[in-house]
Amino acid sequence: MYFTQQIQLLWKNKFKIKIEDLIISLTGKELKGFENPAKSNSIFFTSWDGKLFLKSVNKNELDYFLKENGEYYSENEKNYFKGGIHDYFEYFKNGEEKSFLPQLFGFFKFEEKGNSYYFFIRNGLFPNNIPCLDYIFDLKGASYHRWREDEDKKKGEKENKNKENLEENKENKVIVYKELDFVRFKVEERKGKFPNGILLESKHYKEITETLKKDSSFLANYKIVDYSLLLGIVKNDGGEYKDYTNAQIKSYPAKCRNCYEIGENREQNLIIFVGIIDVLQSFNFTKILEFLWKITFIFPIYKAFPINIKQYQCSIIPPNQYQERFNDYIKTIIFKEEENEKKKIK
Repeated sequence: MYFTQQIQLLWKNKFKIKIEDLIISLTGKELKGFENPAKSNSIFFTSWDGKLFLKSVNKNELDYFLKENGEYYSENEKNYFKGGIHDYFEYFKNGEEKSFLPQLFGFFKFEEKGNSYYFFIRNGLFPNNIPCLDYIFDLKGASYHRWREDEDKKKGEKENKNKENLEENKENKVIVYKELDFVRFKVEERKGKFPNGILLESKHYKEITETLKKDSSFLANYKIVDYSLLLGIVKNDGGEYKDYTNAQIKSYPAKCRNCYEIGENREQNLIIFVGIIDVLQSFNFTKILEFLWKITFIFPIYKAFPINIKQYQCSIIPPNQYQERFNDYIKTIIFKEEENEKKKIK
């Protein structure tokens, strides 16, 4: 285990979780593995109650934890650490209680047959005590190849060759939608699951967008890219809103118009769950080459969103541009102030 004393301080003072609860979640029943919905080769597990999420960490991601100025650091007698992880601890310790960044409950390594595997344990955004989600979206603010159908086509040939395995693992398959599934722009036409975005009360819109801006600024300072807003959406037909917010998850009441096939100009009440995921990818030499190759050979001019976003639309772009594009997309296309939208209709 790494950073045990620092993590224990966060458990007690900021994350409001007891070690007994962690042990029950991790050992009460067998961990559930599921198909990786992303392009990485990471291994994913959830605890039986959905309160914890485990993800394998590759060597490049370890740089954020342990590296600064080209040197690696580990625990010493004073329990002092350098690198991005030290400032992550400080960020939460200094009162960032409304952060959407993942809460790291543990970081460990185990070895099997000569191979080393690193995992971190974080809070689960969708525990079992919340309603069944209608949609899960992974949103970066990019548009190039960012829709579910496109990824399904890529996987189609491989899946057709393994139909038996696919049927056996159907229960573990998580459907995660992307930007162009949320809303797709064509000439004078909007399509997608939520063509008019998600409507929020002014106080919730301000809280979400300002918190995301603050969190993404922290990530940009450490040259982190490729993070996403993980958005869970539930249709709320029960009338009154039930708040599921606690120290580990954030929920908000919301509405959408012309969604769920409810008819033209009709509104649907929603409950949304919000968090940031994938915060360990540095804008390293490999990612710089990927960025340069795409902007040179794939799309010198490529835009899919009708908003004033100057950044390229591939997933990986330089950290400050990534942060700006991420926030512009979230506050312009995904979330909208309900009061302002009503004025437009009138």
